Amino acid sequence: MANPMKFRADHVGAMLVPAKLQQAREQLASGGLNPALYDSLAHEAAEAAVAMQIDLRMDIVTSGGLRTSAPGQFVRDDEVQFLLDHTRKPYAFPFKICLPSPSALALEAFQAGSAKGADLIAVAQAALPRLQETVAKLIAEQTPCIQIDSGAVYDWLSQGAAAAQLDGSGQTPATLFAALRAIDASLFAAQPVERNTSLALRLGRCSDGALWVMQAANESRVNQLLNGLAIDRLLLDLGGSVSDFSMLAKLPAHLTVVLGLVEANGATVESTDTILEMIDAAAAVISLECLALSTDKDFTSTTEPLQRKKLDLVQGSAKRFWGMEF
Repeated sequence: MANPMKFRADHVGAMLVPAKLQQAREQLASGGLNPALYDSLAHEAAEAAVAMQIDLRMDIVTSGGLRTSAPGQFVRDDEVQFLLDHTRKPYAFPFKICLPSPSALALEAFQAGSAKGADLIAVAQAALPRLQETVAKLIAEQTPCIQIDSGAVYDWLSQGAAAAQLDGSGQTPATLFAALRAIDASLFAAQPVERNTSLALRLGRCSDGALWVMQAANESRVNQLLNGLAIDRLLLDLGGSVSDFSMLAKLPAHLTVVLGLVEANGATVESTDTILEMIDAAAAVISLECLALSTDKDFTSTTEPLQRKKLDLVQGSAKRFWGMEF
């Protein structure tokens, strides 16, 4: 059975890279920094990110994506041990580890120009075995939550521009959607049914428009993607301008739906009342018991003080809404 914890106050995983570590990354890339020294600086940055989340009493903690994995790896071999070592005080905090989906890796290669439209299925299929192995290992190590990021691939395939970008590839958005969904589904289906790990899927946006899952015109695609998918948790990158939550009623009833309402890289901090009103609107559609709250994107273009305030808003809003749960 999957972990029943709802992790009401969540975020999508990646933290702002501190200026010191960004400079070190650039020096490492140019050959001007010893790799061992870089690892030490990355370890220090991840420790600070975990400590900040614990100080805010976040419901679930990550290393912020600040510890670089080795070539060919999706996560460092010692990532679980690192998080265990740093989330046991003042009491045990659940943690999660974020990985890309096969479909996200395919879209990334396409956007980078290293794969053409005709190659996308092959790229995703090639990544699947290593990802299956990685997820199985993390489950065996009792990772509380594993988040698989689809990136914006399904959002992209729901946009009209995708057909033109795929022209001449032998693929259409519909055929590619089905093929990539099948590969992503295989990643989850390969995992044990009896487990203490929550499996989460994060759905991203390819623009600042409304997420495709929330648009009634895409109901058939929503059903195609999610029905029968062996996940426990669904993270939606919504942003702060959602007014219609009616499509939440179309999602599988067993899922914890994580509303990404707090704009991670927004220039200002939203009011708690605004966030609570949006959760209220969502709770009018599906049970409050099935909801959680998070940021909408990775932290990339904000400041460290704003990052902390955004996470504090998520945590404070969740505690105001759900109270203390045990």
